[in-house]
Amino acid sequence: MSKTEELTLHHLDDLAEPQDEDSHQTILELAGSTEELLQFGYWSWDPKKETMKWSKGMYVLMDFDPDAVHGLELTMEFYRNHVIPEDREKLKTVFDKAKTNKEKSVEYKHTVITRRQQRKIFHSKVKIVIDHRGNVKNIVGITRDITESTLLRDALNNYRRMVQEKEDFLGHGSWEWDLIDKKTIWWSDGMYRLFGYDPRVEKSQVDFREDFYKLHLTEETLDKACLQLKESLKKGDNNYAFIYEIKNRKGETKILESNGKIVRDKTGKGVKLMGTTRDVTQIKKYEFDLEQKISELNRLSKELEDSAYAASHDLQEPLRKISTLIDRLQYKFNGILAEDGRKYIDRIQSATKNARSLVESLLEFSRITHETQTFRETDLNILLREVKGDLELKIEETHTIITSGKLPTLEASSPQLKQLFSNIILNSIKFKKPNVLPLIDIRSRSLGKAEIQNHRLDFTIPYVLITIKDNGIGFDEEYATKIFQMFSRLHGKSEYPGAGIGLALCKKIIESHKGRIFATAAADDGAVFSIILPEKHV
Repeated sequence: MSKTEELTLHHLDDLAEPQDEDSHQTILELAGSTEELLQFGYWSWDPKKETMKWSKGMYVLMDFDPDAVHGLELTMEFYRNHVIPEDREKLKTVFDKAKTNKEKSVEYKHTVITRRQQRKIFHSKVKIVIDHRGNVKNIVGITRDITESTLLRDALNNYRRMVQEKEDFLGHGSWEWDLIDKKTIWWSDGMYRLFGYDPRVEKSQVDFREDFYKLHLTEETLDKACLQLKESLKKGDNNYAFIYEIKNRKGETKILESNGKIVRDKTGKGVKLMGTTRDVTQIKKYEFDLEQKISELNRLSKELEDSAYAASHDLQEPLRKISTLIDRLQYKFNGILAEDGRKYIDRIQSATKNARSLVESLLEFSRITHETQTFRETDLNILLREVKGDLELKIEETHTIITSGKLPTLEASSPQLKQLFSNIILNSIKFKKPNVLPLIDIRSRSLGKAEIQNHRLDFTIPYVLITIKDNGIGFDEEYATKIFQMFSRLHGKSEYPGAGIGLALCKKIIESHKGRIFATAAADDGAVFSIILPEKHV
């Protein structure tokens, strides 16, 4: 019972004494200012006559208009009829017990349905007035509406229960630390469980002194945590994050991650640190295993690339010898060889030429893999002019028309991008339609933020999209990914010669620039190669 209510009940003793109607009304009016301020209602009950008197505030609590209740007969039975059925017996029991035991004061909580059918939760505090013979003479009480506070408390309890269940499921805990006295620490139940304690049994046994942390953390870890906090406080940084290893109460090694926020006063001084902690032991184990596997894959990949490079390099010499010997054989014995012999020599020469082309392509692919990237500011307009100059004979021979808009300047490896443009242009020329002049159009634009996110690129860097569109034979959409694979061919060598490495090489170049390349097409309707490149490298 609050001090205000105790004083109020004390002054309401006059309500328990026999008095005329005017005196009683005067007392109620005097109490009215208090009940209006505190949103209370006062009442008195004569157990012998079963009659009740309500203050104005009590009428308001029960949704009655105090100025329009003439003729309303107030009795305890009338009030009980507004109490929900499950609380009526409890109410009767409270009063019967109070009268039997001559208790001077009681309090209880119950739910009523008001005149307007509103469900309200009331809390009543009652004073029992005993006469000189020891009999109950009168009962006075003060009632207040606690519906909102009860619902808020229930919601808070539900929230705490939900947080508790979440902590149990995710292995989380929350905490607060007073940075002024350095002693006041609060832990949620989840924190106790992280350190191996049963919060239902051992919470009161934990003493958050320095020795407690020494039981679970090494001295080096403690020093590091304190130093990191001091630096955050000094720099004015309000965020605090720390990953550390502990031994819990069961002797198990755990890796925990704490993320906190520093609360500061008006002067900027840190007064409280509050945050959450989670168990990342399994995550760190997965990360370590993944790093080991990636390291092993990188090692195997490098070995394969080194082997491919060495094999390709070593194959060049015997292929050169075969080519030289075939040339000599043809020069010396061409006149005396039969028709079949000359055909065999021609086929050997063709096969040797294809093998040398394949080996050179493999060496080029390996060179890009091993080459240390040097990115410099590159004007793609100048670079495209150089590519067209290198391919001048092929362009004139096939009457290819190349158009382009203004291209950007970006940080890139100029030699690699020259090879990229050259390979794609030659690819478009190779797969031209019969009896149709090859048309190639090159355009560019900046990539939007939504597009950058869709392609899972670094959103902090600007990107450009370059499209190379041709009017060639195209390909079925189902092969859009396959064409960038090593040795992938959609057509026979006799129809379209080549090693099947050109577009794979383009993909390798784009990957080394941390970009994207993809193609769209339809059979007999041309192809569009889309290239996404970062404007800068960080």
